[in-house]
Amino acid sequence: MNRYDDIFALAALFKTFFKGISNDWNKHGFGLTLPQFKVMYLIEREGPRKVSEIAHSLGITPSGVIWITDQLEKEGYVRKERAETDRRVVHVILTDPGGQQLHQAQALQKQLMQSYFHLLTDEDIGHLQRIFTTLNQSLDQT
Repeated sequence: MNRYDDIFALAALFKTFFKGISNDWNKHGFGLTLPQFKVMYLIEREGPRKVSEIAHSLGITPSGVIWITDQLEKEGYVRKERAETDRRVVHVILTDPGGQQLHQAQALQKQLMQSYFHLLTDEDIGHLQRIFTTLNQSLDQT
């Protein structure tokens, strides 16, 4: 195989692996979709965020974030507040029930991730972290 074929095969493996994670997530019924989980996790980690900030951080469109947060708001997991200084700006805030649901999902997600990665040594995981960091930095520069 040449380098292009190797890279193409690697990209296909990434896609298959991450699709499997998503399918397993949905199959286990965590009470949240994976995109909902990612939004809630980001808000918990970084605090209230504007829709545009969430979209940028997660690499999805603002309209996608609005759709996700509308669903989360219906469930009572987030609330939206308009900024006092600029009424056009809406901040998404994690509620207490949202935090509880997130923590339950995190516990289940941790078990799921350990089931995938228990086959790898700490050294292998370190290599993967380094490789993905390099690739993500490359994406950020394009």
